[in-house]
Amino acid sequence: MECWKSANKKNIELLKQHFKKEDDNSHERAVFVGAGASVFLEIKSWKQLLADMNNFFESGINVEESIANIGYPETASLIYDNNKKGDDTSKTYKHFMGDQFNPTRGHHYSLHIKIWTVFDLILTTNFDGTFESAHSDLNDYLFSLGHSRKRYKKQILPDFDFTKIMSDPTLIYLHGHKECERYIFRKEEYDLNYGNPSRMPRSDLEIFLEEVFHNIAILFIGFSFNDPYFIEFFKRTIRDFEIRKKQFEQVYEQKYTKKLPVYMAILHKQSVQNYMLRSKIEEIFNGDESWYNLFEDHTRNELFFKPDALRILEELIINRELKREIVYYYNKIKENNRRMDDLNQLNMEIIVVDDHNCTEEILNLLKKEESGIADEGDAKYAVL
Repeated sequence: MECWKSANKKNIELLKQHFKKEDDNSHERAVFVGAGASVFLEIKSWKQLLADMNNFFESGINVEESIANIGYPETASLIYDNNKKGDDTSKTYKHFMGDQFNPTRGHHYSLHIKIWTVFDLILTTNFDGTFESAHSDLNDYLFSLGHSRKRYKKQILPDFDFTKIMSDPTLIYLHGHKECERYIFRKEEYDLNYGNPSRMPRSDLEIFLEEVFHNIAILFIGFSFNDPYFIEFFKRTIRDFEIRKKQFEQVYEQKYTKKLPVYMAILHKQSVQNYMLRSKIEEIFNGDESWYNLFEDHTRNELFFKPDALRILEELIINRELKREIVYYYNKIKENNRRMDDLNQLNMEIIVVDDHNCTEEILNLLKKEESGIADEGDAKYAVL
């Protein structure tokens, strides 16, 4: 099947141009994987994780209200600071976090296998071990067919070394892992690793990611682009590059030949949709036409909220549950618009897909041999 419409075809060609696995550029390209890649394994969302942490710490925080008011990292810190268990808080936190990221529906799925067959450099902000499990099973399968076992290296916060990712396949846990009992989850941890742009010295994570963003083409998979710390840092690295470029050209009166690499993202259509379908709003209102005033043009199939839609909604004579449902869709579209604005500032090229199967189909396009599971070669992939 073909998962992309004509609007995606230009970027599909761009993807094949910059990310197809070739011997001479295999380490000039990377995949950046977020939590969405493991959604089918039922690994906890941030909201569920915070709710469970709140119960474990007996902190008594209203988690949903706190997330809405101050955000996820700040809520994690609030729970941490209100630990009522009486134990050493740091020890309790490490114990809790170490038990949270075990998949409940298998240890990985086919997407993780496919990513290993296409990319030699995997960066992830996830804490789970799905890629390690996938690599182990892939190795077992290849070995059963008579191939050599393959190896990879790991880098875990804060022990990053950009020079070493050019030699061996590498899995990088950017935000920590239970193996080292370090995480970027609470506000203090975010502040330490992303921090204030004027702060000196920069963190190990900032130094490493700047090198990555300035030198390596990146394909984002399963990444929500909802992390404000990460997004602001990413924007800053691009601004810094442009400033250096401008300063160089002013001083030397010559063209600055270095260019930023390509950034691309595979996103589900629900994460970029900035309208409501007429059929959906008609279903919600069930014959009541009072929703007409909420949208710019109520006759279209794709409905766009008016800027003052929430004020108009408050004046509608409808029940509270119905209003809450409309507010949910309004906020979701507002978030999508914010995401698209961020992605434009990041010069991100986007491929929009209908479902997660489409992501695997796109990865198939990048495989060196369509019918092969992995390339043969020496034993450079067996875990070090």
